Amino acid sequence: MKYFSHFRFDRSERKLWLGPDIVPLTRKAADLLAVLIQEAGATVSHQKILDTVWPGTHVQQDNIKVLVHELRHALADNPDAPRYVQSEAGRGYSFVAAVADAPCPMLEGSGHSHPPSIARDYVMTAIDGALDAALNRREAAHLYFEGIAGSGKTTVCQELYRRASRWPSVRVAYGRAHRTSTEPFPAIVALLERLVARYPREAAPVVERRAPTWFAHLTNRGTIVDQYPIAENAAKLAFELVDTFVEIGQHEPFVLILEDLHWTQTPSLDILSMLAAEAIPSRIVVVATYAPFASHAPGVDGAPVLPAPILRSHLAPVQLLPLPEATVWDYLERRFGSLCADALAGPIHAGSAGHAASVTRIVDSLVAAGFLRHGVSGWNLNVPLKRVHGLIADRATDAIRTALDGFGPEELRLLQGAACVGWKFDTDSVAQLLGIEHPAALRHGFEVLATHLPIFERTAPAPGRGPILATGFRFLHRQWFDVLRAQSTLTTV
Repeated sequence: MKYFSHFRFDRSERKLWLGPDIVPLTRKAADLLAVLIQEAGATVSHQKILDTVWPGTHVQQDNIKVLVHELRHALADNPDAPRYVQSEAGRGYSFVAAVADAPCPMLEGSGHSHPPSIARDYVMTAIDGALDAALNRREAAHLYFEGIAGSGKTTVCQELYRRASRWPSVRVAYGRAHRTSTEPFPAIVALLERLVARYPREAAPVVERRAPTWFAHLTNRGTIVDQYPIAENAAKLAFELVDTFVEIGQHEPFVLILEDLHWTQTPSLDILSMLAAEAIPSRIVVVATYAPFASHAPGVDGAPVLPAPILRSHLAPVQLLPLPEATVWDYLERRFGSLCADALAGPIHAGSAGHAASVTRIVDSLVAAGFLRHGVSGWNLNVPLKRVHGLIADRATDAIRTALDGFGPEELRLLQGAACVGWKFDTDSVAQLLGIEHPAALRHGFEVLATHLPIFERTAPAPGRGPILATGFRFLHRQWFDVLRAQSTLTTV
């Protein structure tokens, strides 16, 4: 199976797929596609096409043009601005799109149509700027997205993939760390594995030559595990990646995506910082996502719960902050029209606290329950407007529970500790409940949470010189407070 753009081609069966659907092709057109893909990036002569598609048969060269026309029609390709099949005057044809030997299922999805995603304008601007730098100006670009669970990090990666797919020559590889990851560099290793699997001809020899330590680790997981605590080894590993990325991006653009780096060890972040510090003359876009809290659990000695030291000296994140009501309205308007958006945007925003995943879960549940229905005139609200607030409140509680399932242990520990103290709480009381010796260490953690999840606010700024640090807070959202308090196993002291 070969993969390019949103298509996949089964060479043995000579079938072309676009998502779940087969794209009609005659056998001869499929044979032509097979030979062009086999020689992707190179010009295939007219004679080779004749010998391959019509072996042992004498046919006129004009027959090739007929098949090329059919193939371009199937791929929706424009001969004046080809994305897939390019004519080389007097020589033959070449397949100019990037061809992969393995899929990227997390980014590509199932191929079925999906509702529109929530769009943040500043995120789209950052993505377009990075792609423009790499593709048009040959400047390596680095994008780092920070947000709590459910803030839209995966959606950002999928949108980046979708936008990069506008250029069929772009090659994409993806690696993700997981809650259960145990090795020191899970996302980077997964990225390199996918890079080698998808592009064995272009990437595998370069990784083996330029990043021998990483390449050895792909076949023997103990290679790096025994070395990664050594500080100087992080620099060595980073420079191997720099050399690799410089070479693979010299001729063709690559988008390299690392997701959920909060489920990893600190050396991965050091390596990314070193990569960002290098002025790489290469057509690559490096993208990383993470939550603002580290994945490690607090120590038994009562170590404070703190946001992860994610940001190194050269990393400047794009924060995926809570959605304003206007963004919720835009999402609803694109999906259901302005009448539904006018009726639903306010209560859904209030019920979700602007948490992106909760917004979509509430909306999807309203559709599934039949409260939003699509008819001849478009989407309509199928219940009286006065019932909307109660319906949304019921579904918001379920969405909050689901959202909390994706949070890390540090975030949950802080939130549940605060809820157990009460509607109004301070860092001293939470620290006592959690058994933390230094309550001042919690202030920054609560401020980070208040920025990313506005379900409580600061109330008691501490006087004195220097930056004002709040010690007192109060909840703003009754449903989040009730769910957190009900889920907690902590006991007030």
